[in-house]
Amino acid sequence: MKKVVELTRETVNKYLEDMRNRINAHKERPVSERTMHIANGNNKVPCRNCAKASGISCANCTGKCDTTCYDIKVCVRRGDSVKNARAENQSIFDDDRDLWFQNIENACTDGTRYKAFRYNEGGEIEDTDELNRLNLVAEHRPNHRIWTYTKMDELLTSWAIDTGDNWNENFSPMMSRYGLNDPIHNPLHLPEFLTLMPGEVPPAGYMECPGDCGICLDEGIGCPYHMNVYTHLHN
Repeated sequence: MKKVVELTRETVNKYLEDMRNRINAHKERPVSERTMHIANGNNKVPCRNCAKASGISCANCTGKCDTTCYDIKVCVRRGDSVKNARAENQSIFDDDRDLWFQNIENACTDGTRYKAFRYNEGGEIEDTDELNRLNLVAEHRPNHRIWTYTKMDELLTSWAIDTGDNWNENFSPMMSRYGLNDPIHNPLHLPEFLTLMPGEVPPAGYMECPGDCGICLDEGIGCPYHMNVYTHLHN
């Protein structure tokens, strides 16, 4: 049975302090001695994926929505192994982005079932350099779908304007929207992943998330293919 986690301000603050301590402990070792944790996939995300430290990497979220963050709940529920892997990943991202993105590019191999990489299964986009480097990975691996979700709506919009809405077709950055009343900044109508609150009805033109990224990758639809997607709130 899945452990039920109720996030309070105290729980989140304790989690954030713990994660910062774990990240700093990893940073005491040379970055060359640290291990980047890239998952091979599971029933829900059956392709290569990676995660950073939720809350720590979320400039748009900490103090605003972290007490309702699904991914922080995941980290708290799953315990030390998940938190330690996320912290070690965050330490590598912080200290050596060249190594971080080279590892991601190396993980995009033709030997995997799905030619795809889900970036930041947990954690957040931190700046335009990160988006530029993801776009470059997509350029270097044109037969792979690279996609990610972000609540850094103004950052993504600014980046899209600066690139002339002309990034690689196999790179799909998605706006993460939490309820129909979530006031995200999306004047370019970039693709959204919408989490519906109880009682809300999806807008026209949004496809329902099947809960299995493999279905969308098999059928050429959904998040990896720049479509608006919705799901219902879950614990």
